[in-house]
Amino acid sequence: MDSRDKLALHRFQYIEKIKNRPKDMSVIDACKGIGVSFPTYYKWLRRLTSAGNRVDSLYDRRPSGKRHYKSLNPEQDNAIVEVIVKHPEFGSQKISEALPKKADGKPLVSNGGVQNFLERRGLNRMKARINFAEEYSKTIRRQSEREKTQDNKNYMKEAISLGRV
Repeated sequence: MDSRDKLALHRFQYIEKIKNRPKDMSVIDACKGIGVSFPTYYKWLRRLTSAGNRVDSLYDRRPSGKRHYKSLNPEQDNAIVEVIVKHPEFGSQKISEALPKKADGKPLVSNGGVQNFLERRGLNRMKARINFAEEYSKTIRRQSEREKTQDNKNYMKEAISLGRV
């Protein structure tokens, strides 16, 4: 069960609690007791009844995170990281300009999108980008060395198994 399902289930449980309130308690008081405004309760109840009591009707209507239409996909993330590693001195505008272009000639990610990317990852300062580029390069070199070592080990195992050594 993901967070969207949990949220919808909680909303459903709130609706049920308010529906099953004591007879002498008003809807407003029941909503206050749970911590939900009564307009929100009626909005959820309307959604639930119009969808035939399906809990999935209580999902958030506004997508967020990876489901948001403005979120960056891994290809865009990687393209930005590549530019930062090659040119940590670039600001968001130059990074955007250095990205591959779409079919219409526009950059893969706009200046604003790059700014948001940098801020979310704490790379909006040149010094942070330089440190990131250095660490990233070290990590890539270590991975490359590990792969070479593993390739050598595999070669030696194969050579031994074939009786070449």
